[in-house]
Amino acid sequence: MGAFQTDSRFKFLWLLFLPLALQAQIPDIKIPHSIEQYFRLNRVGPDLVCVDLIEHPGLGRTIRIKIISRRSQTARDFAFAFAAGAAVANMAEPDIELLWVELEVRFKGSEISTAIAPARCTIDKIILQCETEVWWDKCVQFP
Repeated sequence: MGAFQTDSRFKFLWLLFLPLALQAQIPDIKIPHSIEQYFRLNRVGPDLVCVDLIEHPGLGRTIRIKIISRRSQTARDFAFAFAAGAAVANMAEPDIELLWVELEVRFKGSEISTAIAPARCTIDKIILQCETEVWWDKCVQFP
């Protein structure tokens, strides 16, 4: 009986530290695949065209995501693409400096909108604090 109680205590401690053990670093080669997984899981989200990890001369390490959106849901699709990028950037090693999303809307022609946001600001506001409205106001830029 005493051994079982000791085991259960260790199991409880293991459960407390499990999130730390699961927070593995994602290498550069797996970043595009990891973001693709987020899009594959969201069946009603935007269509993913491509994901690139680039070393931008002025902006640093950048994740560039290209998506195709429906006209009535561009804001939601922008937010989803940034959230997927931020979730992966949060675990990337070395750090990602910028998230860049190109959104294409195909309706009576083609229209492309581009938005950028610092990765750290996006991670803090969307992933850690769930403050999407603050993120729209403070982080996102439309160059």
